Amino acid sequence: MTIRQPQDPQVIRRIEVSLPPRLLNKLDAATAGRKVHVSRSRVIAVAIRRFLDQGGVEELPLYPDWP
Repeated sequence: MTIRQPQDPQVIRRIEVSLPPRLLNKLDAATAGRKVHVSRSRVIAVAIRRFLDQGGVEELPLYPDWP
């Protein structure tokens, strides 16, 4: 994950997220049947926002199968 610092502190920061293919497949399957189109980036943005609002983590867990 890369966090780019904006020139202006009021600008929204851009975060690049890499997800494994099986997670993308689950994400696409979960959003495919919706009446309103929901983009991958919107789903990921909401998930990150909720994660941060709940306090995040103090240390990153290790995932041996993560690419």
